[in-house]
Amino acid sequence: MEDAKLYVRPAAPPLIIGAALTPATAAWLGGWADGLITINQRHGKHRDVVTALRKNAGEGNPVYLQIHLSYAEREEDARQQAYEQWRTTIFESPVLAELRMPGQFEAAAEFYEL
Repeated sequence: MEDAKLYVRPAAPPLIIGAALTPATAAWLGGWADGLITINQRHGKHRDVVTALRKNAGEGNPVYLQIHLSYAEREEDARQQAYEQWRTTIFESPVLAELRMPGQFEAAAEFYEL
């Protein structure tokens, strides 16, 4: 046997982190997941998601928040870069649930202007 590797289980099992965009999903995750990942939402709506998790899971579970940032020497350039990279991620959850293919996201984003 050459270059064999033996893999063993870690001393502590990895955490199961569930993703949620809505309070209802976060509450459901609270019953079985070890933690939560969600996104920053307008008007502090992400706080409602975290609160729903805490109600069902307690205070000890980790929460990870994804935040999109764009920076450049000029604000105009940063805004344009953000628009080009993330314009397909601005839709509400019901719309996101219906779009299936990358082309559908691009088509829907055509109607959103910077």
